[in-house]
Amino acid sequence: WLTPAPFLGLEVDYLHATPGDKQQDYWITNHVRHTIRGATEPEITLRFDTIALQPTIRYPGDTWQPYVAAGPMLAWGQYGSNPTNTSLGLNVETGVRIVVWKGLFLSASYRYQQAHFTFREAKREHVNGFTTFYESQFALAGIGWNF
Repeated sequence: WLTPAPFLGLEVDYLHATPGDKQQDYWITNHVRHTIRGATEPEITLRFDTIALQPTIRYPGDTWQPYVAAGPMLAWGQYGSNPTNTSLGLNVETGVRIVVWKGLFLSASYRYQQAHFTFREAKREHVNGFTTFYESQFALAGIGWNF
């Protein structure tokens, strides 16, 4: 936090997520509702690691410190054993910190992240490369130490 402007700071965040899509059957039908063909979509598991650098504005209160932050995010996505894909994205967060004792605080926040990925190397049954829009929303709670 900046001394001349105690309401303004810079935060660095790291987050790991493993979203997935369960295996499911689907059918393709024509305009008169006749089934043309059916198939099974395989299970897809992705891994995402993100690091965000974000300017933060917070109320510099002694106990309650609501805040809002937004900034760029560097994201690494991986699909199975395929090469890792890197993308620049967006990270937005809002929440409140409650100072409990000399630097010890509780926090509750909402975070939104988004990034685009293209997995050209993805080769599995029914999958021959794909592009995905990673979009996540998190409700976070924690205990922290301000140093």
